[in-house]
Amino acid sequence: MDEGEHEGSSGARRLLDDARRLTTTLVEHVRLAPEVRVVHPAGATRRWLEIVEELSLVIVTEQTAAVRAHVARHPLVAEVADGDRADVALARLTDGGTLRLWFTPAKRSGATQIVATGSPAHVAGLRARAAAAGRDLEAIEGLEGAVYAALGLPWLPPEIRDGDDELTRAAAGERFDDLVTIADITGAVHCHTVYSDGKNTIRQMAEAAGERGLAFLTITDHSKAAHYAGGIDDAKLREQWREIERLQPGTEVRLVRGTEADILADGSLDVPAPALPELELVIASVHTRHKLDQDGMTRRLVTAMRQPFFKVWGHALGRMVLRRDPIDVRFEEVLDAVVEGPAAIEINGDPNRLDLDPVRVRQAHARGVRFVLSSDAHAAGELDYLENAVAMARRARLRPADILNTLPPDEFLAAVRPVSHR
Repeated sequence: MDEGEHEGSSGARRLLDDARRLTTTLVEHVRLAPEVRVVHPAGATRRWLEIVEELSLVIVTEQTAAVRAHVARHPLVAEVADGDRADVALARLTDGGTLRLWFTPAKRSGATQIVATGSPAHVAGLRARAAAAGRDLEAIEGLEGAVYAALGLPWLPPEIRDGDDELTRAAAGERFDDLVTIADITGAVHCHTVYSDGKNTIRQMAEAAGERGLAFLTITDHSKAAHYAGGIDDAKLREQWREIERLQPGTEVRLVRGTEADILADGSLDVPAPALPELELVIASVHTRHKLDQDGMTRRLVTAMRQPFFKVWGHALGRMVLRRDPIDVRFEEVLDAVVEGPAAIEINGDPNRLDLDPVRVRQAHARGVRFVLSSDAHAAGELDYLENAVAMARRARLRPADILNTLPPDEFLAAVRPVSHR
């Protein structure tokens, strides 16, 4: 177990990716019941929360008993019992988790989805808004958009139904239909290969990026100090560049010369000085000494962000969901250094990281910081982790203009190049 890690809970508390996979399995099973018209994922999974404590499905049906019996026959379901309201059943899963089943007729499916998905505060706000208009939220008919419209609001994406100020802002005229989507992402940032601890070659990673319609791929293997992750020295880095040069003519995906440089204990970055002018991207990350005290960690990161070249602060708070707590740091002080930088901040889509979290992303965004959405892929299939990063950015209400890897390749490179060539 890495420094600072601790055992995570199991059963009722799941990583987002685990919850999404299990939800997909259960949806596929429920759809097989002839009495089911439609089934929708709901709850924390639909809102892309980092930790999911309960799975939730909205099932459109007129024959609740038959569907309950069908759900009970799934091998992962131990039993199905009554819920806390007449239209809800609770399925106990064999691993100790819970699946909440919401049953609804088609005409009220939108309201049920909203109630089953939003945070308690979001739903309470909608109930109050409906009551003020002399209406019952769950009696409003139609799809979700029609329910929100009946309350004088635009449709709100599930990711922002957190009960913060989204209803107030929506009522004042702000729309959220322009949040970043996966279709806006032009390149895969923060990717590892067999040169360090990745599972695939540069060519294989490039092919996978091309299959996903991406225009560029950053090759950011670990720096020399990361010996535990096969970190590479200056000679190996230049060997990698030569391979990139050989491969580039044969791929339409732009290959970017980068490194994931360790932030050392004194705040310096593990980047070979001779290589810096030729690097196209530096990701600066903490990989060791996560338990450094708050003063020491703050000094370390402020020093790192003030290094006189552009860098991307990678998996900023170093958390491992359900395994390791975030580092102890005075975040606003480090943001000051990021703003002075120059630097950007990564939103890391690795399902074990999902770092930086949406609350702190909003803090940074309010300061004018720009972001990079990354997969932190160590294998070709992990490029799909970009979807997680997009979800975290949507929860923070980011638009494409806030994110550097929505730019075309040349503009992206101009924005992140450590040392300007102008």
